[in-house]
Amino acid sequence: MRIGWNLVISAVALAFLAICSGCGKSGEASSEATQVAAIRGSSSGDSKNTTVFPSPTDSAPPPASDPMRPVVEIQTNLGNIVVELDKTQAKLTVENFLRYVESGHYDQTIFHQVLKDYVIMGGAYTVDLVEKRTHPPIRNEAQKCALRNVAGTIAMVRRPDAPDSATCQFFINVNDNPNLDYRGPSAEEYGYCPFGKVISGMDVVRKIAAVEVTDRVVQVPGQAEKVEFERVPKQPVVIQSVRLVR
Repeated sequence: MRIGWNLVISAVALAFLAICSGCGKSGEASSEATQVAAIRGSSSGDSKNTTVFPSPTDSAPPPASDPMRPVVEIQTNLGNIVVELDKTQAKLTVENFLRYVESGHYDQTIFHQVLKDYVIMGGAYTVDLVEKRTHPPIRNEAQKCALRNVAGTIAMVRRPDAPDSATCQFFINVNDNPNLDYRGPSAEEYGYCPFGKVISGMDVVRKIAAVEVTDRVVQVPGQAEKVEFERVPKQPVVIQSVRLVR
């Protein structure tokens, strides 16, 4: 399924009103995993207890082995990022992500959209911006999850009009983004489910977030339509592999 991107950037507030998951936009079609929700500056949240991750570090000691907190390494051409996942808070989401990891789905995909000081998104497209096949979407666990979209956390991308639409695309928060948390039952407010945190390589995340970006128009293979991709790194940021390390 080809999905289109509608990204609105406020020059004054730097408010990204639509961070889309498939990043491409074709005609009036809305995007596949569209807006990482971004009503930037809208930070109202619910009042339930939350788990707050400590600030990620660029070099952390290896965590103890824990089946409920598996660790993966995202190897990129700009360096490696080590992420601890959290099944205690987002079991379904972690298992879905690991299914893609174990099948090699993420190998030779790219970070296809970079929003400086906000998020970096990847996991769906090849270097040629060809979308990879996915498994069926999963249920959004954002409502029950006590984790929050703070700097260094990893979360799933979904369509803004459908809470339960996440497949393979993920994003890493560059800064604290409370507007991406669960805030209510509507599709707009449902949020994006964090399911882990960067424990090593936050310097690599920042390096990716700082790369030069551009807009590109790509011909869809076998179709007449063309797709516009916004804020794509000028030099591809390649996910060479994602591997379970413990």
